[in-house]
Amino acid sequence: MTNVKVAKIGGATLNFDSGYDNFRKIIESFEESKVIIVVSAFGKTTSMLKEAAEAAAYSNKEKYKIQLEELKDKYFSMLEGEDALKEEATVLIEKRFRELGNILMGVSTIRELSDRILDKIMAYGELLAGELLAIMLEFMGKNFNYIPAPKLMITDRNFGQAKPIYEAISVNFKTIVNPKLFYSDIILTQGYIAGTENGDLTTMGYESSNYTASILTSEADADELEIWTDTPGIRTADPKLFKNTHLIEYISYNQALDLAKLGFKLIHRAMIEMAADKGIIVKYRTINNLEEQTVIAVENSTMMHDPIAFIRNTSETAVLIIYNVDVVQYMKYILPINHLLSNMKVDFKGNSVIHISFDKKHIDTLIDNLAEFLEEQYAEI
Repeated sequence: MTNVKVAKIGGATLNFDSGYDNFRKIIESFEESKVIIVVSAFGKTTSMLKEAAEAAAYSNKEKYKIQLEELKDKYFSMLEGEDALKEEATVLIEKRFRELGNILMGVSTIRELSDRILDKIMAYGELLAGELLAIMLEFMGKNFNYIPAPKLMITDRNFGQAKPIYEAISVNFKTIVNPKLFYSDIILTQGYIAGTENGDLTTMGYESSNYTASILTSEADADELEIWTDTPGIRTADPKLFKNTHLIEYISYNQALDLAKLGFKLIHRAMIEMAADKGIIVKYRTINNLEEQTVIAVENSTMMHDPIAFIRNTSETAVLIIYNVDVVQYMKYILPINHLLSNMKVDFKGNSVIHISFDKKHIDTLIDNLAEFLEEQYAEI
């Protein structure tokens, strides 16, 4: 079924301020091909739900109730100006948050938060996103079907890091998705969440929505997977930290896999492994600039030659990683600024990666000291 396109829309695009508008624009950007859309939770819903669950586990009723109310308010704020959706969406939001309140009350009462219950709580972000966007598609007059991910994506019982059971997913795709795709233009589902064979909700690990999308791309025998983010393609550095970043137009599967192993969060390792195995072209796009995109595909002469810089966080320290830099560049550009890194650890890894480790409290100093250097030497990182 090669006329099918798969698109994953992330939480940064589906933010509380402009998520509905962004979703509309993405839907209208699709042309005549059928589309399977995989959505993440809106904004920071997942992290806020985890904080509320942890507060409940410590029987901090006041804290989890405040967090839950703040999150609900964010959902209601999205409905401002959405008169057509407001009534049905309000009923849904109230229902789901009542359910969440009851679950958290139970956690608070017994002062225990199992991995299974945590997954059930965390799943509400994606469930709400799928249900609210289904309401929007209905009011847009689109020919679509909504399939909740737990009915499609089957995993083992390793809650929090559940592994997909490919055989079961393949059967579900053939028996659930294919018949609906035959007479629908859009299939809407979620990433990150899934279900066990006996119906328990599971989550597949942070950033796993891209993995879900790659699995569905393979099942649909589609040629391309689109990843919609809040930045135009993959940049030479995080535009939230560095100015004047520029687009990396092409990355090979091997380069993408290197970046995933190094902790580059936009690229999910299992997604790239599947894309490389199936020959799926992965495109990173943004609604903010439809002309710019990054393509991950087989190696060719136009693949990435610029260095790319990103920060990977751990509990107390962080690492600035500069990938795709050679020994000559290291000797010429990094050594002259070693004096700026006196309180930091600099390692040259092999022939392509520099690690600059530092205490998180020094992050502003690191960025200030390196920004001008990086912008000048690394094609305006």
